[in-house]
Amino acid sequence: MDIEAIAVSILEADADTVVLYLLAEEETFAGEVAALNSTLNGLVQDLIDGEDFSGKAEQIAVVYPRGAI
Repeated sequence: MDIEAIAVSILEADADTVVLYLLAEEETFAGEVAALNSTLNGLVQDLIDGEDFSGKAEQIAVVYPRGAI
């Protein structure tokens, strides 16, 4: 497996997997996370609103974009 860090917009990345981090204290999204949430029709916000993911240490959520990006 090859892992490569690149400096490009999440929405422009040609990758099989995108990793982003969210902090439990963050109440609003900005920048790349806001753009990703918008492109995924609010999926990131829905994940948090559903209380299945809170952003606490070592918590992981897998999201399938279903062709949106």
